[in-house]
Amino acid sequence: MSAVFDIDIEELLLWLCGFFGTMPIFMVLGNTFFLYLLMALVLLSLLKICSVKNAPYEFDRIAIPVVIIMALNVLSSVICIFGKLPDVYKDGTVSTLIVDLLYVFFFLLFLPVKRRKLVRNYLKGVHAASLVQLFYCILQIIYEHLTNSSLNETVFKQASWDNGVSGLCWHPSNLAPLFVYGCLMSRSPIIKLLFFGVSFLIGNRTAVLGISVCMLMQLAIYLYVNRGRFESSKHILIAIIIAIVGIALAIRFTTLGEVIRNQFDKFLNKTKSDISFDAHLYYWKSLPELIPVVTNWNILYPFFGVGSGNSGYIMSKTINMYPDIRWVIECDYVNDFWSYGLFGFLARYIFYFTYVIKSIKIDLRYLVFFISFFLMGITYNVMYGWCLLLVYSLILLISQGESMRCDQ
Repeated sequence: MSAVFDIDIEELLLWLCGFFGTMPIFMVLGNTFFLYLLMALVLLSLLKICSVKNAPYEFDRIAIPVVIIMALNVLSSVICIFGKLPDVYKDGTVSTLIVDLLYVFFFLLFLPVKRRKLVRNYLKGVHAASLVQLFYCILQIIYEHLTNSSLNETVFKQASWDNGVSGLCWHPSNLAPLFVYGCLMSRSPIIKLLFFGVSFLIGNRTAVLGISVCMLMQLAIYLYVNRGRFESSKHILIAIIIAIVGIALAIRFTTLGEVIRNQFDKFLNKTKSDISFDAHLYYWKSLPELIPVVTNWNILYPFFGVGSGNSGYIMSKTINMYPDIRWVIECDYVNDFWSYGLFGFLARYIFYFTYVIKSIKIDLRYLVFFISFFLMGITYNVMYGWCLLLVYSLILLISQGESMRCDQ
């Protein structure tokens, strides 16, 4: 097999990982396509690096924080396994740890300077997936309006969360980071507006928060960069007015307007009645009072956590929330704190913010993405799976001083 052919396969697997990582609805034998593709990618890349003669692996100091984070992850899992957590948590943290190791291998395998640009193939896959998911969501909305049933239930024989619009995922919040990235990477103003509009129509607060921040920051940056250019600003204003008038007329006088109004009414009703808001608020409010309680269980828990993917155990034991299953708190920051402890939490976010700061002088789109991403983490758990690989890929590009655009 030629080296060129190997490179093509590796680039293809990177693209497929980016594409199918956003679509957990596709599964084989209880696991997602993404997991199988990631295992194949890691194995192929590892064999490829090992097969190069007289070319030792190039370790870079930027990997040190990732190795430290993984070491703390392993330590929290060991504490879980030898602790007093239920068996369902002990068994689950082992499988989660194995997947976490795959993510670290991904970062390390594309760490060598000559290989870092390969992650653009992963970014291209994610961008392609964002467009597919966008138009699939539009199809879901129309199908639901015409048939009063779920397209996912019809096609995949399994309903999405709340039988709502969730793309090729089981929950609409899974689309939030994808739509932010797709909006940021798309050059067409029409596509950007579609991401913005559909985020509202799927009726998910996390998606609305992320896409709103993303759009506002992009607009602010554009106006700042083009300040003083009257003609350019005038044309933009005219285009915005025409777009608003056109959308208003479509909503008022067409069937499309009825579909949009129905979806928007659902969004407002969810916002008023959804009890999950109280649960998410409690995750934050409970931290000061639960830290002493958890310290009494085991003094190591507040510092090193209860194991990867085990944050729900804290709520199960204290307020009897979902006591019979293993689950994760739906908030990135609270989840990371209880899963990995104070040390793991600080290691992660110091690492992330270090590169956010470095990215400002390279490409402001990085800043837009990370601010939107971190704000979404307040209301939901978005830093997992393909999203984590997306962040790792962007960090590798930032370390090279590369633009965020995935078409280079």
